[in-house]
Amino acid sequence: QIEALHAAIKAFLQRHGLKDRGIKIRTNLAVLKVKAKAALLECFFISNPKEAALMKDAAFLLELAEAIGQGVLVAIGIAYVPVKKPETPQPTQPKEEKKLMKTEDANKIIRILQDRWNASTCQDEKKEVGRLADEVRVAAGMKKVNG
Repeated sequence: QIEALHAAIKAFLQRHGLKDRGIKIRTNLAVLKVKAKAALLECFFISNPKEAALMKDAAFLLELAEAIGQGVLVAIGIAYVPVKKPETPQPTQPKEEKKLMKTEDANKIIRILQDRWNASTCQDEKKEVGRLADEVRVAAGMKKVNG
């Protein structure tokens, strides 16, 4: 069973041009002093600059985890079923916005708002009136003019 796990990891290491350090049987590890089967994986060493750099690569680590998972499944006799990777979404054409208001009606409301804007002496009020006029324009399928 350990050979099946090792084979999956070895194949991964070979694909990436990394050294396979083989299987070492150790009887002096506390984790192995249990009745359940256990394996301690030491795939890389932080003292190796190339391996240390790879340990910072999320895509590489994800691929390693996948290889380890495949090996464990083979070792325990369960078929591996690859996860479907999400497809890259294709850019979609912007939907044509449905007009909520006739252009003529929008222009009437905008004229009323312009009168309010012209009568106002407060900048905040003018800004709000401009925003409202743009909302009316959008509802009529027109372009905004106030930002």
